[in-house]
Amino acid sequence: MKRIVSLSTSLLLGGSLILGGGVMAVAATPGTVSATIPVGSLPLAAAISPDGTTLYVADYSDNDLSVIDTASDTVTSTIRVGDNPDSVAISPDGKTLYVANYGDDSIYVIDATTRTRTTYFTGSFRSPSAVLVSPDGATLYVISYASSSVTFMDAATGRTTGSITSFTRSDLRATLSPDGATLYVTDYNAGTVSVIDTATKRITRTIAGFTGPTTPGITPDGTVLYVPNATSDSVSVVDIATGTITRTVAGITAPQGAAVSPDGATVYVVGGPHDLTVIDVESGNVVDTVTVGKDPASLVVAPDGATVYTTDASDDTVSAVTGRIAPTFSADPPSGSVGSAYTYTFSASGEPAPDFVVQSGTLPDGLELAADGTLSGTPTTAGTFTFTVLARNGAGSGAAVTVTVTIVGPATASSPTPVTTPTPGTIVPSLPGAGPAKSVSAKATFTG
Repeated sequence: MKRIVSLSTSLLLGGSLILGGGVMAVAATPGTVSATIPVGSLPLAAAISPDGTTLYVADYSDNDLSVIDTASDTVTSTIRVGDNPDSVAISPDGKTLYVANYGDDSIYVIDATTRTRTTYFTGSFRSPSAVLVSPDGATLYVISYASSSVTFMDAATGRTTGSITSFTRSDLRATLSPDGATLYVTDYNAGTVSVIDTATKRITRTIAGFTGPTTPGITPDGTVLYVPNATSDSVSVVDIATGTITRTVAGITAPQGAAVSPDGATVYVVGGPHDLTVIDVESGNVVDTVTVGKDPASLVVAPDGATVYTTDASDDTVSAVTGRIAPTFSADPPSGSVGSAYTYTFSASGEPAPDFVVQSGTLPDGLELAADGTLSGTPTTAGTFTFTVLARNGAGSGAAVTVTVTIVGPATASSPTPVTTPTPGTIVPSLPGAGPAKSVSAKATFTG
């Protein structure tokens, strides 16, 4: 039972496995546990559907998948799989699940709609500990412990199309680049990361300098790799272009896996007895440590970045943790007038809710920007004012938008045309060309 041995040596530092249930909790603040979801025995891995509605958890000791509805945070069903499922992956269209069964050397193919097995694959691999799917859904990458190999398989037929067998017999973990062109495989015993070209099925580079490397995370742009070092309590930051370690983030106990948020602003790392560590990408510093279930073995970030799920191996639970989302916004404030009250509110998305500051430029005279994004006051000077507003919430560097506000001069009222009121006995001419009005007095005479 390789996987349990790996947990006991690099993760369960406080003692043996203690199996138990979980209780529900509710919270909304980023960096807190919003739900604790009871699942099967010894949950070691998970995958989330592309639309984020369903989480599939591999219960190693129960030989099944727990199917979780993420809206209600409840297990809605279970799917029977092979012996000791150690990994689960989902096709890009969300229709097919692939389960690596460590105990019976197989890959189960599951219809995600009917939740039944359609077929299963075997091959030269033994004790598969991970399975990954290419972004186009055409290829499976099977990581094998006993075979010390990476096997390339046709996802439709299960036919083996290639393999690499140059690894030591140790816990191998892997991640794919976002474009699927490169597979990164960590070798726990050798302390290396192998960079594999998925087109040629060859190792193009081997990066050394790690200590017990586990599941790495990669930025959405594919430029930086975060490699947890289980035996030195750290995470190595790797520049992929040069293949060099540029930074080491220390103080993360026995890290088991890393994942980067979809916006690229945050790295999440599971490890320690109860830890989900949060690293800010821009600063490279640890900004939070969240207490989750006992001995978290893996993690999944929801497609929208709003939730991080950890599989808590010793508690038989999944912890749902509210994620950090970098702010985004746009703005188009209107013009104003000198002497007239002005109000406009900047609004940005993000978790936690961002505040607003003037990053550069000058506000119109008489206006102020509040932290909640309200621009208000009474303009005192006409002109055109350009300034940059920064929305920030601690997730990344924030979002900045440059705007221009025009303030016009005060409105001037036009003078009304005076109205002349005629005096009694005066005839006011109404015909064009009539001359000045004159007072007339005469005696009328009637005949006939």
